[in-house]
Amino acid sequence: MTDAHIFWCRDDGDFPVERLGTALAPAEREELAGFTGDIRRRDFTISRALLRHAFTRCLGMPADALRFRRDGDGRLLFATPGPWQFSLSHCPGMVAIVVAGSACGIDVERPRDAAVMKVAERYFADAETAWLRARTEDRQQRDFFRLWTLKEAGVKALGQGLAHNLSKLAFTLGDAGPRLLAPSPALQLQQLDLDSHLLAAAVATSDKVCWHVSERTLADLSCDI
Repeated sequence: MTDAHIFWCRDDGDFPVERLGTALAPAEREELAGFTGDIRRRDFTISRALLRHAFTRCLGMPADALRFRRDGDGRLLFATPGPWQFSLSHCPGMVAIVVAGSACGIDVERPRDAAVMKVAERYFADAETAWLRARTEDRQQRDFFRLWTLKEAGVKALGQGLAHNLSKLAFTLGDAGPRLLAPSPALQLQQLDLDSHLLAAAVATSDKVCWHVSERTLADLSCDI
């Protein structure tokens, strides 16, 4: 069995995140200084604080082991190999991460008005598009983002690019939870409806996954400083 940990943190925009930035490593502060937008700087600071909280407070890793680097595609990785892999995602109002012993991916979205059927017809599998088209108008928008988060999380877990793989990873949504329409690739899935947001996580394994799900507040993260 594989353990996977999901952590998410809401951001109402009022908390002084500068308090969280004091724990950043020198290289992270340099990266932060390169951002020009306040929202991007805020998301960066919260995501790094949530990562440190997860690994030090919840998974028992020493703080001095938490050094990160980016690969050629800009994906954040541990600077040195370790027992855990992780993925992070952020959108307006929320930051989320998944940590697992296998390759993993996560996506969080805030459903919003969009031309969802045009996007689905272009990028989704035919079965998904037909299912969405049959949904009532009040469900279609939210169900589109349920599928979208699963696709983003799955693509990240498999280490693939998003643009050319949206239709290859096709899902069905039911009372028993989401599942792949095809038996391959091997992905274990978790999806959470967090009222204003939707979250999906995937672990690239054929093993059963034991999911541990935790919400943290910005005040929780500030206690680590």
